[in-house]
Amino acid sequence: MTSEIIIKCYENYLNIDLKSIHFEMNSYSEYHTNNGTKLEIKDLDIVNHPIGFTDDSNEIFRLINFENKNFLISNSRCYPCSRVYENVDGYRWVEVLIIPNGQKITILNKNSSVRYSFYTLKIFEYLKSFDDLIKFDQLYLETFSENDWFTILERIQFLVRSEARPNEILDAFQKLKMLNPFQLSLISITDGISINKKDIQNYLLNNNTIPLSIPYISNPSFNFKVSDSTNEILETEDFLGFINSLTNEEVKVFFELNFLEDSLKTDNIYPEFKLDVLGIKILERWEKGGFNGNVANNIRNRMSSVNISEKLIREYYKRIKRNLRSIENKIRTKKGFNIVGSLYNESLLYNLIQNAFPNYEVITQYSPDWLGRQRIDIFIKELNLAIEYNGKQHYEPVTYFGGKEGFLKTVERDKMKKKKCKRNECELIEVKYDEDLQETVEKIKTRYNIV
Repeated sequence: MTSEIIIKCYENYLNIDLKSIHFEMNSYSEYHTNNGTKLEIKDLDIVNHPIGFTDDSNEIFRLINFENKNFLISNSRCYPCSRVYENVDGYRWVEVLIIPNGQKITILNKNSSVRYSFYTLKIFEYLKSFDDLIKFDQLYLETFSENDWFTILERIQFLVRSEARPNEILDAFQKLKMLNPFQLSLISITDGISINKKDIQNYLLNNNTIPLSIPYISNPSFNFKVSDSTNEILETEDFLGFINSLTNEEVKVFFELNFLEDSLKTDNIYPEFKLDVLGIKILERWEKGGFNGNVANNIRNRMSSVNISEKLIREYYKRIKRNLRSIENKIRTKKGFNIVGSLYNESLLYNLIQNAFPNYEVITQYSPDWLGRQRIDIFIKELNLAIEYNGKQHYEPVTYFGGKEGFLKTVERDKMKKKKCKRNECELIEVKYDEDLQETVEKIKTRYNIV
């Protein structure tokens, strides 16, 4: 019975010669020995490093050695395993060789005697078409998605390392909704792919774990998600209803396409531009092309020719974050809740001031040393002018902001800010929540002789 189960464990839909790989991974290695003798299953510390493996059979698994090869086996299931490895700290384990087939598997992985790595079998080398990518991604999700160690990063690696053609990889990125906002916006500009309200929905509600990094250039710390307080008071339907009401132009504004298009040197886009943006086979292309020098520096230089830099990416996500907060606040206001973080009207006022003072440096959330921990909503540097947007909680008690006690604290903070501004010869203009913002901005322009 054991031999029958073992023979069956090599079967897989990709027709990978798992038996040969298994044999090779159980051969002697001088790096994993005990005084020159090959490490065996009996050398594992199962007590302190448990097997920690289950699949949908819910059977108990044990490690065995059969015909000089290691296996993870239960009454009806079997998985081939590598030789016993040992690291410099003396920790020992075997790697289980799995080709995902959709049957749920849970692996402890951390600090266990059985570990899994997506890279070991290099399955990506067997994914040669768009259909291969989509099918494998679904099976990988069904197999591993309930594990604590599971992330979208492995799914992306299977795409970018695959043998599929670049245009098929891009199609798979789109189909699986795994482009980050910057990548999506870039390719929308360069290739004319459409961006719609479903993309906002995807980032906002379904897939906020997508890494925002661009290979070798930037890894933004921004998290694409709504605030915890909003999640507590609003339903998913509230977001869906609002997002579905957006026009195509509003979607374009959300993704800052005009800003990005104005920033890019599109005439300098080179043949492998999209491959660099998505991180497709970067090292392999570099080796085959015979390029010299540091890969990261070369990628940065190529991107720089199109004016893509860490600074641009940081500014892009700063704008996206502001737009995201605006959506959140509009929904909160519509549902009768106070808005979160930097107020939507404050954001609108900031945009109006920027447009009204194009030749001045307009700073949001300005925090000079003399202001301590406090901030100025909007600051025009050349004019030493502070503009504060004051919500209702600055004029009367509001339950959401702490009621009467919160109101008294707000009043005290406002007094302190006024004194600090006066002491530092910084003019402070306060804009009340019920004022017409356009009218207010026109008054400020007139006051400073801005035509």
